[in-house]
Amino acid sequence: MEENENLNIEEKEFLIFFIEKTGMFMSQIDKNNIVSFLTGYEIDKQNKNIITQKISEIVSRKYNIEYRNTGWLGQISRLSTELGLDWVATFKQIIQEVLKE
Repeated sequence: MEENENLNIEEKEFLIFFIEKTGMFMSQIDKNNIVSFLTGYEIDKQNKNIITQKISEIVSRKYNIEYRNTGWLGQISRLSTELGLDWVATFKQIIQEVLKE
């Protein structure tokens, strides 16, 4: 993904709905279920991981947390430790930032 590539309207609408109604998609809202669901969504849409790449880009740029072999979810984990939040709260915060771009 090019660094300046933005999400399209459909992707933004999906993220808004997913964040507001996460419990509709999964019975237990946790890191593993969110990662699995988002991975499935990206595979279904064949969009070359644009959402997760955007997450990684924002965490790298804004919080100076580099992408490592643990991927974007590792970036969220390190950021959540830094912010003193749980993983899900940090993920939702970053998604709000993704939507602003």
